[in-house]
Amino acid sequence: MPKRTIARRTAGAKIIAALSGLADSLEKGTDMGTVRTVELPDEPGEYDPAAVRATRLELKASQSVFARLLGVSTILVRSWESGARVPSRLARRLLDEIRRDPARWAAMAHRPKRPAGRSAGRRTGPRAAPNRPLAAPASRRRTRVAAA
Repeated sequence: MPKRTIARRTAGAKIIAALSGLADSLEKGTDMGTVRTVELPDEPGEYDPAAVRATRLELKASQSVFARLLGVSTILVRSWESGARVPSRLARRLLDEIRRDPARWAAMAHRPKRPAGRSAGRRTGPRAAPNRPLAAPASRRRTRVAAA
């Protein structure tokens, strides 16, 4: 029985086929696709050290809580507030959102932690490990010596 060969189109062949289709569409004057207009948000605001600190103080949050809320390190928030670094574009967008609705963000920053229950961090149920001591170190294990 003869082997079947699978014809694979190379990337170049695909590009040529697409460009040929585009040329045909342009010649015939047919629609080539959908055109959408998208409105992008304005550029984020500028944040100097005083503005970052004012935003944090508006939430009545410590640097570590503020950093946790933003998803950055405490060291980064400190460096923003000292002027050693400036917030990235994405961070400035988030700071803009915080300034737009500070009450919402303050509520998130001051949400009480869930109390750690009895089973916090431990497995429970039928597959949980039994409460038994770990094996004694090798130096303290008892071994039987066979009498010769």
